[in-house]
Amino acid sequence: MVDDTLLLSKHFENGVGQYNAGWEKIEAEWFMSGDKIEKGENASGFEVKACYDQGYLYYPNVSALKKNTTIVVKANPHVGGRLEVRLGGPTGRLLGSMDIPLEASKEYFDYTCSLKNKEGLNDICLVFKGEPGKNLFSIDWIKFE
Repeated sequence: MVDDTLLLSKHFENGVGQYNAGWEKIEAEWFMSGDKIEKGENASGFEVKACYDQGYLYYPNVSALKKNTTIVVKANPHVGGRLEVRLGGPTGRLLGSMDIPLEASKEYFDYTCSLKNKEGLNDICLVFKGEPGKNLFSIDWIKFE
């Protein structure tokens, strides 16, 4: 049973598999497809609690993106790694990337990078790079500024 009412209201507003860059945030667990990840609960709800090397989260049909926008990712590093933002899928054109380094604490931090994207509708894919077999980081949400 789906009990994430925010997810339901956003998808009823826009349709399943469609996202709006103007939303305050897009919860990481609202992905359309993904690989080498684990979902789970955190103190405030749900998250993608484990992201592994060569894994990805795919968000198709992200509308209202400004050209060359900035993405913010709320992440909790475990062993750390790199997050690539790609167009269309895990092997698509690289729009931008950011390091998510191992921090001294186990808290969530905001990580940002500028993207080289077109204005309007884009299919966004977050791809994870790092030490094979290790949980690189957790992701709570993303947003565009």
